[in-house]
Amino acid sequence: MGLSAGNGQNGNIDTVLGQGVYNASDVLTLVRGRHTITVGGEFDKLYQNYTGWGDITSGNFEFNGGVTGIPYADFLAGDVYGWYASEADVTSAHALDSASFASDDYKISPHLMLNLGIRWQIQSGWAVNHNVFGNYDPNLPNPALGGLYKVGILFGGQSDTQYGGTISNMTTMENADYAEFAPRVGIAWSPSDKWAIRASFGIFDAPRDAENLTDGALGLGFNPHNNGNGGYVNG
Repeated sequence: MGLSAGNGQNGNIDTVLGQGVYNASDVLTLVRGRHTITVGGEFDKLYQNYTGWGDITSGNFEFNGGVTGIPYADFLAGDVYGWYASEADVTSAHALDSASFASDDYKISPHLMLNLGIRWQIQSGWAVNHNVFGNYDPNLPNPALGGLYKVGILFGGQSDTQYGGTISNMTTMENADYAEFAPRVGIAWSPSDKWAIRASFGIFDAPRDAENLTDGALGLGFNPHNNGNGGYVNG
């Protein structure tokens, strides 16, 4: 049994969100006999900028009876077990994607067509202006625990090589992927002028969602909390 008190109402409701993609691409189509060959490429710059989502809190306090044995008595005595305050950090994230592709529509017969294609895509991973982010690093000692345990947070622009890691300068929240090969194959058969039967298979690599990373990796160290009677931890 425990007792919680505090003001968890939104303190910031003026939120600004700007996100989108800058895209440059070109396609060349060649028709040679029964073949229609298409080759091309594209370059994308994805961005997401927003202020706090209105989730600033004025503080929450927890009383668990750890001192007097009664949560309400702890509250009257001012013996706080835990306190928490949080605020979303301003985000300015961006990522770079590029791809090249080729396909061939081969007309085997007047009623049968085969489609073959391949796409090679690169995703850089999301980065943040001024490296205002941090990731869990199993190689990094945690200074909050006296450096005895390797459960630390590596912040943007830092290195973990002196602790046995492989990151010399962390500039993105995830590693780039240079080997996204996506084959496509399809077939179309027209048994009559009014009928067409199609089948296809393909692999598609969608751009990675920024929220899956930014909502948990930004502002680390700015949201202090206390867990246990006495002291506090940034995180």
